[in-house]
Amino acid sequence: MEHRLSSRTPLNANVVIYYNSLGLLQARSVDISRHGMLVRTWPMTLPLHAIVDVAFPLQSSKRGATPQRTPAMVVRQVDEGVGLMFANELALEGLGAAPADEAPGYAELAERYVG
Repeated sequence: MEHRLSSRTPLNANVVIYYNSLGLLQARSVDISRHGMLVRTWPMTLPLHAIVDVAFPLQSSKRGATPQRTPAMVVRQVDEGVGLMFANELALEGLGAAPADEAPGYAELAERYVG
């Protein structure tokens, strides 16, 4: 039986994960909640309890597609990716997935780490 702190919302978006041992890793989100997200990292994987930074776009009716960046911990490993738990709860009210043509790409998200 799964116990969730908050409900998940589908989110198919570019994600950039920074893990100290690997550097920047391109991934794709599956879903998101206020407390975490599931991301496809295949063929790469991240170890359980790894501390990472994750950047991803969220769509706001007031601001458009906005890159978000937050620290997280790997709390689950699945065949195609990992489950991340955010260090801080996200405010997701009124937010959703950015349309693919408006969403920041990997390069723009990665810029948040080196810029």
